Amino acid sequence: MTNWFSILFSEAPGEPSIRRVVFALSFVFGAALCFLGVWTDIPAAVERIAITIIGAAFGVMGIGRFAEAMDRRDK
Repeated sequence: MTNWFSILFSEAPGEPSIRRVVFALSFVFGAALCFLGVWTDIPAAVERIAITIIGAAFGVMGIGRFAEAMDRRDK
């Protein structure tokens, strides 16, 4: 199981990826807020902060993948 997590959070074997870790943490944070929202009322400010964090994480991953694809295209 730890080997799977190591591969999941690495760009290449032995090369950890902070982008993937931040993406996973923001996803877990958003999921936790969704589950918490079932039982309690989440303030609008917290919702906006969560949307910003998750959107930024998705943006970083998407832009990073696009940049990597463009870099590979030039080679």
